Amino acid sequence: MSINVSQPRIRSDIDPRAKRWYRSLKRSGQAEFYADSDWQTALVAAEVLDRFFATSRATLLAEFNRMCAALLVTEGDRRRARLELEREAPEEEAPVATEIDEYRRRRRGSG
Repeated sequence: MSINVSQPRIRSDIDPRAKRWYRSLKRSGQAEFYADSDWQTALVAAEVLDRFFATSRATLLAEFNRMCAALLVTEGDRRRARLELEREAPEEEAPVATEIDEYRRRRRGSG
C-alpha cells in the first residue's frame, strides 16, 4: 500500500546538516510509506537536530535518535520492526517495503 504524501518544506534557517538529513528521507525506501504524520514527525526531528547542533545538549540528541527509531530511519530500526526494504533492479522503480502493513498494525495496537 503506497501513500502519496508530499514532504513538507523545512525552514530556511535550519542548520544545513539537519536539512541534509531531512531531505535524505525523501530518497529513502521507507519514505514511500510515510503518512502526513510521519513527515510532520520528521520535520520536528530535524528541528530537534538543529537545536542539538546549536547547543550540543545530549538530551536533544537522545530525543532525535528516538524520533528516528520511530520513523524507521536506519537499517537497524527497520530490522527491529521486522521491516525489510527490497531494492529492485536499477532500471526499475524505487525500493519496495515488505511487511509494512503488519508493522503499522502492531504499532497501532501498542499505542
